[in-house]
Amino acid sequence: MRHIAITIITSTYNSAETLPRLTGAFRKAKIEGIEWIVVDGASQDNTVNLLARASDVVDAFISEPDGGIYEAWNKGVRMAKGEYIAFIGSDDTVSERCFSEMVSALDGEHNVIAFRTAVVSNGQVVKELNTAPWQKPWNYPVNMGFSHPGTLHKSSLFSQGGFDASYKIAGDKEFLLRNASLLKPKIHVTTDPVLSFYLGGVSSDVRNILVSYNEILRMLARAKPKTIVFYIEMVRLRLMSILRRTGLLTGSH
Repeated sequence: MRHIAITIITSTYNSAETLPRLTGAFRKAKIEGIEWIVVDGASQDNTVNLLARASDVVDAFISEPDGGIYEAWNKGVRMAKGEYIAFIGSDDTVSERCFSEMVSALDGEHNVIAFRTAVVSNGQVVKELNTAPWQKPWNYPVNMGFSHPGTLHKSSLFSQGGFDASYKIAGDKEFLLRNASLLKPKIHVTTDPVLSFYLGGVSSDVRNILVSYNEILRMLARAKPKTIVFYIEMVRLRLMSILRRTGLLTGSH
């Protein structure tokens, strides 16, 4: 039986425009021990046909209605055979060395491993994330100290439950916060980014910022870290700034 070190899970919905870029990147990067599962939410465009034609890199896919990205991810987790699981967006892409770097980062000690990530907007890299070794932030766990896209999770972290599908944008943050006491993170630092995260997805769409902040406040209301009051104030000030910039709020208070 083929040993699966890492399962990559991608959720899709009407992703025909960006999916060829990702499947093309997988063809260059995929190595032995990597499994790719795609969970489609009953797309109405050409997504399913593209997935069917990508069977050389897509190990399994399903297409059926779902309640959003976190329900799709949970379906993928239940299908996964890998020792570690990562989530990569259908509008993102990977470098040719992405999966070899992921495999080389596995050490049996850390159950969460993040990787250098380029943030791309309008075809240009606007910043890079996870560029230095992980250090525990003073306000951990509300600040995890790493960016989540492409992060490996030990599959055992999902044994007590997956993502809360009632969240639409911040379910990954809620999952990490809920499991904070179990996490042993590290950042695998590389010379160049192994993943490119394209702004414009669900979590980075400006139209969803208010929903995201509302979900963050909701999850923090369940947690009791000492930094929660300060963090909520940071969220409030950031939210006020966004509202003013978008013209939804006027005045100085």
